[in-house]
Amino acid sequence: MDTRLCCKCNKDKPLTEFNKNSKGKFGLHSRCKSCSSIQGKEIYKRLGKNNYLNSTYGISEQDLIQMHKDQNGKCVICYIPINISERTKRSACVDHDHVTGKVRGLLCTHCNKGLGMFKDNVENLRFAIEYLQTHS
Repeated sequence: MDTRLCCKCNKDKPLTEFNKNSKGKFGLHSRCKSCSSIQGKEIYKRLGKNNYLNSTYGISEQDLIQMHKDQNGKCVICYIPINISERTKRSACVDHDHVTGKVRGLLCTHCNKGLGMFKDNVENLRFAIEYLQTHS
């Protein structure tokens, strides 16, 4: 099994323990998933919610509140209620275009991960819909 050394915890870990990064050496991040998660939480804590939103998505906390209000507090895909005030299973995710950085709306965790798994590829999503319609 191929492994890689995490630059943060200095442990040799399987490649599956590293997120993909097209610009990174070997196409992977230099920090393992665990260390990346810890670092992300530390940055969020240090910056505060408003600065985190601004530096990550170019929006303010007021923008987030307005989007939530405009969407009637629901995910724009599945319409389940989403939460912007605390981290829960129903927390809102800021959906954005990974190429342009443009914010598209607020999604529930499941819908956000679903789009991510399909790499925001409309054609693949169409094929998935056709597949489900054919096999329902």
